[in-house]
Amino acid sequence: MSKKQITLKASYYLLEKEATVLEYWICRRITPQCVLNLAHKTWEEDPKAAGKVALEAYEIIRLGYAENPPFFCGKKAKSIVSGLFFILSLKHDGAKKTQREIAIALDTTEEMIRKSTKRWSETFPNLISEVTKIL
Repeated sequence: MSKKQITLKASYYLLEKEATVLEYWICRRITPQCVLNLAHKTWEEDPKAAGKVALEAYEIIRLGYAENPPFFCGKKAKSIVSGLFFILSLKHDGAKKTQREIAIALDTTEEMIRKSTKRWSETFPNLISEVTKIL
């Protein structure tokens, strides 16, 4: 088993453990595996950074859903996660990515990432307060 496979397995285990704490509908639609897979597509060159960002992103999604469920209605996983990945990439030094790099990795547009980032920062300022100081 390669180092990357071990890292992926450990990350899946941690995310699954987190998912069982609060079982919300959004957590079944945007699964820990979904978030982790999108993170690994974005940070292919650094699985460790992908795991860190995925764990934090999923935790924010869970807390965000508990606070404001309508925020997630009618949005695809990529739309929700892309802006959050950009915000979290600013927080983590080793995981810095531009909107363009995230858009290419997730097969989406920079405009979607800008809109998603704006929605996250306006709707949940308390969840990402330490990150928005950087913005």
